[in-house]
Amino acid sequence: MSNLKEEDVQDEEMIRQRTLNMRKRVEEIMRNGATLVRESNGLPKAGADFELYNSFPTFNAFMKRSEERLNSLMGKVTNSIGCAMRVPDVGASVEHYTECVIEAQDNIAERVATLHEALKKAEKDEIVKVPEFITKAV
Repeated sequence: MSNLKEEDVQDEEMIRQRTLNMRKRVEEIMRNGATLVRESNGLPKAGADFELYNSFPTFNAFMKRSEERLNSLMGKVTNSIGCAMRVPDVGASVEHYTECVIEAQDNIAERVATLHEALKKAEKDEIVKVPEFITKAV
């Protein structure tokens, strides 16, 4: 019977030690978590100027390739519908890209309106002459 009491005492002591170790680990995790949150608040926010990212050559190379690809695609799309677009240089500002895209959208909308008018006339059995700049689209 004394063996059982000794085992119970040993089990209780082991449980107490494990509980203390667990509490220490939880406290350490809480401290590390608080430090992590403080440090992460110092990182650039989404939409920031990419100062951190721009310090990595791999990121810069990826951005340049993506920009060249985007320029090529924008040029192909606008040429395929017969609309000339000023394609910005690689490294141009966002404002310049925005201006170019707005200009292209205006030209596209103008061509669509012209074609729509021509098709409305065709519906009325009028003689339709589709403007040459639309028929020459690649």
